[in-house]
Amino acid sequence: MADNHSLFPIGFTPFEILSGRDPSEPILVAFSGGADSRALFDLTAKYCRENRSFFYACHVNHGIRGDEALRDRDFCIETAKNCPECKEIF
Repeated sequence: MADNHSLFPIGFTPFEILSGRDPSEPILVAFSGGADSRALFDLTAKYCRENRSFFYACHVNHGIRGDEALRDRDFCIETAKNCPECKEIF
């Protein structure tokens, strides 16, 4: 298992230590396509790559961007398809 502390700032406790979850268990990431959820998606992919695990993504439409939400959805689907650690997007 990789040193997960390399992903986080000094003094940050990785979530598997806080939650008690096994790093090999899959994760579900809410992914709207915005900057914050993209960062979460990318960090989760890196975490899974280092721990030989995988995750699922769930597209979230917040209902505030009208027709742009369709482009967000398509972006999320393409991003997930191109990520080997992401097994499926819902």
